[in-house]
Amino acid sequence: MHFAYLRDPLFLICLSVYAINRVLEDFNLSCTFARSYLNDIVCIPVLVPVMVWMTRKMQLRFHDSPPQVYEVLIPVILWSFTFEVLLPSIPMFHCKAFADVNDIMCYVAGAYVSMMIWNVYYSRNSSVEASS
Repeated sequence: MHFAYLRDPLFLICLSVYAINRVLEDFNLSCTFARSYLNDIVCIPVLVPVMVWMTRKMQLRFHDSPPQVYEVLIPVILWSFTFEVLLPSIPMFHCKAFADVNDIMCYVAGAYVSMMIWNVYYSRNSSVEASS
């Protein structure tokens, strides 16, 4: 089964979770865990489908398989470096960006769970299509 990109169920669920969490944060109704880590956990499952869709549209991706390990690992590394190393070291962002190893762990956890879900979901649906 082809990867659904912006119609992928995990992408849509995580995007919804992110949007709901942002609204709850705006009204100070979110818990500490949600305020601190939930957006970091859903970051990769939201960003990777957008990235692979864009690379597919630009004809830089030549297949419609679920995201490959490198397509998930590269954003995790770049995101971690940018938001947990680079920005906290720039004086202009000292009040906005804080280095937190737990954020990196959330990116990795979100990436790992996403890869597992995408591999199971798309392999299961491929086997159902093949047996039909």
